[in-house]
Amino acid sequence: MTRTLRLLALAWATAALAACGSSEVASNQGGNNSPPPPGSQSLTLDWDANTEPDLAGYKVYRSTTQGVYGTPIASVSAGTTTFTASGLQTGTTYYFVVTAYNTSFSESSHSNEVSKTF
Repeated sequence: MTRTLRLLALAWATAALAACGSSEVASNQGGNNSPPPPGSQSLTLDWDANTEPDLAGYKVYRSTTQGVYGTPIASVSAGTTTFTASGLQTGTTYYFVVTAYNTSFSESSHSNEVSKTF
């Protein structure tokens, strides 16, 4: 069963990074290269590409506390607009945001937050 959530436009911290449109989050029972542990779930984040010439990539953040994010769980290259988070446990609510960063390592503000309870 596919579930869809929306991440709205990313807000950029610097003028060099422009907003990149909407993003979707849909459940995905796959995984990255290895199968997830028994009883765990996966979720694929998908967003529109940023077209700024100095875009270096995106950072993906996950939390179990709304609005509280620490270290990113992944950095993906500028040509990648999806990320699959795996190992998500049933009965837990997860919150996700995405940022963009440029070649000078300036990072945007967080996107709008999306959440999913398994």
